[in-house]
Amino acid sequence: MNLQTDYLGIRLKNPLVVSSCPLSENIATIKAMEQAGAAAIVMHSIFEEEIRCDDEFIDFYLHYGTNKFAESLTYFPNIDEPGSLLTKHLSHLQQAVAAVNIPVIGSLNAITLSGWMNYAVQMQDTGIRALELNLYHAATNMQSAAVIEKRYLDIVQELKNKLRIPLAVKLSPFFTSVGDIALKLANVAGVDGLVMFNRFYYPDFDIDNLEFEPSIQLSNSYEIRLPLKWISILYNKLPISIAASTGVDSCNDIVKYIMAGADVVMCASCLMRHGVSYLEDLLAGLENWLKGKNYSSVKEIRGLMSKEKVANSEELDRAQYMKALRGFKTGVHFD
Repeated sequence: MNLQTDYLGIRLKNPLVVSSCPLSENIATIKAMEQAGAAAIVMHSIFEEEIRCDDEFIDFYLHYGTNKFAESLTYFPNIDEPGSLLTKHLSHLQQAVAAVNIPVIGSLNAITLSGWMNYAVQMQDTGIRALELNLYHAATNMQSAAVIEKRYLDIVQELKNKLRIPLAVKLSPFFTSVGDIALKLANVAGVDGLVMFNRFYYPDFDIDNLEFEPSIQLSNSYEIRLPLKWISILYNKLPISIAASTGVDSCNDIVKYIMAGADVVMCASCLMRHGVSYLEDLLAGLENWLKGKNYSSVKEIRGLMSKEKVANSEELDRAQYMKALRGFKTGVHFD
């Protein structure tokens, strides 16, 4: 059975990639994921806000009291151990690269152009094979869609000019036209791949203490439907790689994503729920499914359920919408 696939110009032994999550914070766990069959690992994200806060903390104590006593200029804190947050993250990336034989992909979540440039270049020098940009900007200041999209494109274009390694963008589904921004990222900004989609975490309200409460729930199979739809639509429309992300909990979810047109399928929640060894079950399930349907490779099923290969694809969205609503009203379930 040939499970090989290509992602960002990198040949992978199978389409299963561990997405950015806390599991990659531990080198022993990273080794275990490789042993269980992961084809590549996207490291946990580093956030510009955390780096800035860490740098400001160090800067504060470097200059604390300098306006009071001349002698205080020699009161330097010990900042070499354990080092700044960015330094520790870069060191961790180097250790991960050295620890495994599969590709290690960095993940960066920044908020300013200078932040993207500075951190991305330093991460590249750790030996990672590619970089994933987690582009997310909440337009709470009422900026127009055009302004936000231009900012995204400018960031990616600038980074592409500075990096030697492939660049992927983890995209949000919250665009008026997902297809348009995907085409612009590929054809204008020159990104090497898209990850569909970014999964957001929203706060809840504590109505007694009048505070925000962080809330995290692991994804489930129902959540594959939105990325499944757009991957199916964009299959063969983009000259770049497409990674499916969100909702993977069984081998059936992997099959669906590949049939939609994904080059790789990323997972994290199911590993946090079932353990890293669950990768073995997912891969065994994928191989058994392919054998049971008389396929000899992953390539044979890629795009089989994409928009361009499904009959009456132009009517698909509207027809299924009406069918679902009518079925619910009458108490009849349509598979």
